Amino acid sequence: MSDRDEKGGGSGCLRATGIGCLSVLGVLVLLAIIVAWNFKAIAVSFARRGITTFITQSDLAQDQKARILTQVDRVAEGYRRGRISNAQMGRVFERLGELPLVHLGAAHLARERYVEASSLTEQEKAEAALLLERFARGVFEQTLKEKDVEEVLALVSEPSSRKGQERELKESLTREELDEFLALVRQKVEAAGVPQERYEIDVAAEIERVVTEVLGAP
Repeated sequence: MSDRDEKGGGSGCLRATGIGCLSVLGVLVLLAIIVAWNFKAIAVSFARRGITTFITQSDLAQDQKARILTQVDRVAEGYRRGRISNAQMGRVFERLGELPLVHLGAAHLARERYVEASSLTEQEKAEAALLLERFARGVFEQTLKEKDVEEVLALVSEPSSRKGQERELKESLTREELDEFLALVRQKVEAAGVPQERYEIDVAAEIERVVTEVLGAP
């Protein structure tokens, strides 16, 4: 068992919430099609078009988009040409599944959906944004326990009617609900000792690391 699994930040987090909200998750789903379809050329073409759309329409920085797409091309082209086996492809997905992308996505979407659209002052919004960055950092670095993350997300999620997805983020929060959510986030990050500073997660670097671990250096 990896350190990430032991601390609760791995694939267990993905299964526990089923909240799909980060564009890069769409990349993983579309890549999976390559494995499922027998017509490799068609699968690769379809996946690349879909992935490009997901990535280019996301708010990731341009260098992040380019680096992620480079890895997508490496995996897809390698599989299409027979240089990557089904077992290797499965291992890539397994390792990517250990990244806490769902919870990171939930934190990101919470800022856009609840904070930016709220009646908070600009100063309050800036403070809330920093708070959610600290929360995302705690999830990523696994200083936050899984039960604490689940407790926070429970305040802003509800049962989903979508197949294969247990819960989804609420469309909106009342001011009282938003205040309760932010207060709990603050409580959890303070208790976990997450630094009070800006923090940007390098998603592309994590994907590059996983692909290189499984397939070796390009």
